[in-house]
Amino acid sequence: MKIYLDVCCLNRPFDDQTQDRMRLETEAIDVFLTTDDKLIRKANHLAGQLNVVVDNPLSWLSGQRETK
Repeated sequence: MKIYLDVCCLNRPFDDQTQDRMRLETEAIDVFLTTDDKLIRKANHLAGQLNVVVDNPLSWLSGQRETK
């Protein structure tokens, strides 16, 4: 599992995905962890358009533990 930690590109999943570079950088990640509730709500609203899981680190880690 790849985890995206590059803080200079926090909004990459929300950038214009018609640009090849933006799309490729977005596809390079599997999960985007944030404690920003507003960002999580926006991601949930756009879930059908995103190819990345956006979650709170504690929720995500808890879910990972439960699946193993």
